[in-house]
Amino acid sequence: AVVSQDNRLLAWAEDSVGRRQFVLRVKDLASGKVLDDVVPNIEPNLVWADDNRTLVYIDKDPVTLLSKRVKTHVLGTMAAQDIQVYEEGDESFYLSISRTRSDQYICIVSDSTVSSEVRCTPASAPGQFTVIAPRQRDIEYQADHLDGRWIFRSNEQAPNFRLQTLPDDAGLGDRGKWIDLVAHSPDVYIEQFELFAGFIAIEERSGGLLRLRLLKGDGEGSYV
Repeated sequence: AVVSQDNRLLAWAEDSVGRRQFVLRVKDLASGKVLDDVVPNIEPNLVWADDNRTLVYIDKDPVTLLSKRVKTHVLGTMAAQDIQVYEEGDESFYLSISRTRSDQYICIVSDSTVSSEVRCTPASAPGQFTVIAPRQRDIEYQADHLDGRWIFRSNEQAPNFRLQTLPDDAGLGDRGKWIDLVAHSPDVYIEQFELFAGFIAIEERSGGLLRLRLLKGDGEGSYV
């Protein structure tokens, strides 16, 4: 379930048949009324746009039940009128959608076992999705945004992954512009990261043990 940006509406996906064929429903939190909007056969992965009327969701293929298409639904309209904004042509890739930590972008993530690709659009006016970096075999990356910059976790020339950054004014689409923030280490595996105001929390594994590193905005880090 996900609450709209103005905290007035709740959207959720329910499965009444046990096949993970979810149905989109929306409730007005003030009145308790469930709206007439119904979108069948979706993934339980929903994102609101800033207008509090548009929902971005993943449509499942009716035969294979794979997550194939990303669509937008405007409240008060029929599901048949929903607009398709992306279709994944490679069945080895799975889709997910999310908002960045800055809340400025809605992103579509295409993931396979050995590759990934992220494309994003402004949450204030969803439209064309811009590819962060084109997919390449054996290269995986994650992307998030906060405080006027993008942060990436990437295994390009970094088997244990590294963190890189790109300011907003540098433009997307070319991973060659990414700047190392946490360089690759042969002894430390970067599991994941979370962005916060003023610092980045990094989950690392070294010597078989997990640890948490807090990296300040100036690049200095400590372990807790």
